[in-house]
Order: sequence, then structure tokens, then C-alpha cells
Amino acid sequence: MKFQRHYEIAKGEINFIPLVNIVLLITIYFIITSSFITQPIINVRTTKMVQAKKWTNKIFLNISATGKIFSEGKEIPFKEVGVFLKKFKGNILVIVKGQKNTPNGTIVKIIDMVHKSGIKNIAISSL
Repeated sequence: MKFQRHYEIAKGEINFIPLVNIVLLITIYFIITSSFITQPIINVRTTKMVQAKKWTNKIFLNISATGKIFSEGKEIPFKEVGVFLKKFKGNILVIVKGQKNTPNGTIVKIIDMVHKSGIKNIAISSL
């Protein structure tokens, strides 16, 4: 028994209505999700910038990597930093400058000595 084979080329049809529905849904999805991305996640209150004071009286304390303290071109022994700072009176700014390899503990000790000498305005800088 021999079966007959029939080959027919069926012409495909594209239904445009489901295609338009899918494209519309994807477009709406991306529009909705993109609006959520642009909203800030955390509300941050920023402060207004204030002009810094121009200091006329400044003292620089330069600290070397070995822990030596210099001011006005002179070396100051570590124990005499407080005595050195007490001779300055009025509204002054002490700028503590440390080299790259200066231990943080040394800088903190000097800042503590500056506070104990009664000076409240301190800035930290690098050499």
C-alpha cells in the first residue's frame, strides 16, 4: 500500500492585533519603570555654604615623619608645644601640617595639646 504525500506550502498570516498589544504593553512597562529610577531614593538636606573667615593670626605646626615639630622655622620639643601655644592670645588659627608618613597618633596628641592650651580653632593640612 502506497501512501500519497501531499506537500502544501501554507502561507502564514501575521496577526497584527496581538503584536501591537505586546509592543504597547512593553512600552508602558518601560515608561513606568524608568520614572521610578529617576526619583531620588534618599532625601538629603544640604546646608548653605558659608564664606570662611580670613585669619590674620595663624600658627603653623609642621610635623615630620619622625615626629619632630617645627613652627616658624624652629624645632619645638614635644613636651613644650602647650607652653609654646599659650603665649599666643586672641582669636588665632592653628594649622597642623603632617607629612605623608607622620603617624596619626602623633597628630592626634598635638591636636589634644592645642585644645588644652585654650585654642579652639584648628585646621589640619598636609605638607
